[in-house]
Amino acid sequence: MTKNIGSGTAQGLVEYLDNIVTKGKATSGAIVPLKTAFTKVMEAVDGGEWPQTQVDSINVEDYVNRFANLTRGAYTEASIVAYKSRMNRVINWYKKFMAQPGWMPVIQTRTPKKKPNNQVDSSHAADSASFPGVSTNEAYAPARTLPSGIMVVFPKHMDAQVSFGSFGEELRNLDKKGMEFAVGGERSEESRSPEA
Repeated sequence: MTKNIGSGTAQGLVEYLDNIVTKGKATSGAIVPLKTAFTKVMEAVDGGEWPQTQVDSINVEDYVNRFANLTRGAYTEASIVAYKSRMNRVINWYKKFMAQPGWMPVIQTRTPKKKPNNQVDSSHAADSASFPGVSTNEAYAPARTLPSGIMVVFPKHMDAQVSFGSFGEELRNLDKKGMEFAVGGERSEESRSPEA
C-alpha cells in the first residue's frame, strides 16, 4: 500500500494521507474530505494519469481554476474555495513530509458542542440509570423501554401511562386523546382523566 509514499507523486500523496490515518494521527473523518478534494481535482484536470503527476509540478491556483471550468455548475463557489484550501493543505503537508521523512501534521480534534438542557436529544432519551453521565431533563418523564426495545419519552404534562405489552398492542389501545396508553385494553383508574 505504501510503496509510492515517498515517490513525490500524487499517488504518493494519497498514500501519505492514508498513512496518517493508519498511524492514528488523525481520524478518517478528518482526512477523507482532504483526500476527496485532492483526488477529484486531480482526476478532472489530469484524467487517468493523475497518480503519476509530480506534486512539485502542481500549481494549486491553476489546477483549481481548471477544475472549476471543467466542472462548471457541478460545484458551488464555496465548494471550489474549500477544495482549493484542502489542496493547499495536503500538498504542503506532503512537501514537508518529503523534506522530513516521518513528519506528520498535528490535527486537532473537535469536541462536540453540548446542547442546552431544555432541548431533547433522542440519542440521550434514556434514564440516567441505563446511561450514567447522561443528564436528565426535568420537563420530561424518565424514558421507558418497551419490550420491543423502543424507548419512549413523554413530556411530564402529558401524564402518559405506558403498558408493557407489545408495542403494536399499545398503539392500538391508544386512547382518543392520543396522550395516554391503555393498559390491557382498558384505561387504568389512575390514568383516567377527569371528564368535563
